Amino acid sequence: MTATTPTGREPIEIALDAIPAYRKAQAAEAAVKERLDELRKPLAGTPDFLAEVLGTLDADKPLSKDLGRRAWEAQQTGQIRQAEQQLLINAEQRLLTQRRDALHAGANEALIALRSVLDELLDEARPAAEALRGVNDAQTAIDKGPEAVTAWRDFQKYVDWYASIREAQAALTRAATGNGESITIGHQHLVIVDFMKVRSEIANVAEVWPQQDRPSNGQPARPPWPVLHPQRPWEVRHDREWLMWLLNTANVRIWLPTLPELEASYTAQTGDAKPTPRKSVKDRGGEPIRVPTRYRDGDGDTWTEWQKIEA
Repeated sequence: MTATTPTGREPIEIALDAIPAYRKAQAAEAAVKERLDELRKPLAGTPDFLAEVLGTLDADKPLSKDLGRRAWEAQQTGQIRQAEQQLLINAEQRLLTQRRDALHAGANEALIALRSVLDELLDEARPAAEALRGVNDAQTAIDKGPEAVTAWRDFQKYVDWYASIREAQAALTRAATGNGESITIGHQHLVIVDFMKVRSEIANVAEVWPQQDRPSNGQPARPPWPVLHPQRPWEVRHDREWLMWLLNTANVRIWLPTLPELEASYTAQTGDAKPTPRKSVKDRGGEPIRVPTRYRDGDGDTWTEWQKIEA
């Protein structure tokens, strides 16, 4: 699912603007594709020399003296176009590789840029979520009053918008891994699509669900967030119920982390996994370079923590 922001652009497109090398390769690819499309079309007005010869003979007229030269020129033009086409196909493949490399290298920067889209959504959706506390159907919204009716009517656009942000986040996080499938933390090999579930949306998962590893009465612990199947607590749907729960649960810190931030959070909150040793990226003065990571809680309060960039 994709949805546009109030500016009319999809979240992924806004995020990709943070990777100039990606946009440059993308523009070059578009130019190559446009020219290839032109080359694949038949040349307008190309003479049918065989028909010309047969028609001339049938009319009992002398054959043109420049027939051979014109046929040769047409043949040369075709060969030149074929050579250009093959050259551009090779360039297209090279540019595709460049674009993928740029996406991998800049994915974390794009994730940071995507946070502004999430912030905009949360600022708009939070008052509507507050107006819909205790409202689970249209009739209840009507009974509660005009503010709840408006919130009920408009809330689906926030749901779609949120889902498209998380879809963009998932694509960029997969790109950041390099292989798009998995990461390794310590001795753990983690599939990225499973690793991201919930943790990539809630910064303080261990605080929100401290009983996650403690079965109750022989049954798996039930998460505090809405799930379709209690036995699969990490499989959530980006629907109305999920967004309402996120916005109206006071101790939830909604976030959109980079891949290094997500790895660090997993290590800190699980306690039993140790990340692969990394070197701190340092500036020219020898000091570690730090980047700001913003957090938001269920009440809308925001704060920034500075974290070292790891190589």
